[in-house]
Amino acid sequence: MIVAARWNAVEVQAITPLLLELNLAAAKGDTARAIEIVQKLPDHSWPYAMSHASPDAVGLVTGNALFDDLRDLPEVRAVIDPIRANLAKERKEALALGV
Repeated sequence: MIVAARWNAVEVQAITPLLLELNLAAAKGDTARAIEIVQKLPDHSWPYAMSHASPDAVGLVTGNALFDDLRDLPEVRAVIDPIRANLAKERKEALALGV
């Protein structure tokens, strides 16, 4: 299934292998590989292309302990901080509309 997501039209299943790789890299403590994967996620319209919010899909931004060692790395924050800011802005806009 192809979805027109926030930034790109993407194949929804295309991101699943990346998320599984990210979980594995985090569990193994392979920081370099995890950073490489995190930097690819926005190219797959993550987190906007997610059809559901499972811990595997959004754990990086929701506080899953698996990602504690990665979350504060500058390379990871460079990816996550703009996404968090945009999500906060969109949430505020939706609440203002009464959604």
